Amino acid sequence: YKTRNEKAAHPEIGIVDLDEYRMLVSFLEYILDFNNCNPTDISHALTMPTLEEQRDMLKAHWGAK
Repeated sequence: YKTRNEKAAHPEIGIVDLDEYRMLVSFLEYILDFNNCNPTDISHALTMPTLEEQRDMLKAHWGAK
């Protein structure tokens, strides 16, 4: 993001050099490779608090009775 912000989109420091292009290409190759995808097990995800839990959290935060 820094290279994009400081060099590519809004050149403040300089221009994007060859090593930075290589790093970006390497990153893109990695994230676009389906072999690197790991399916997410939803049972390990956070759950949404119930309305009662949300109410209690708001009361605890704001000091309501």
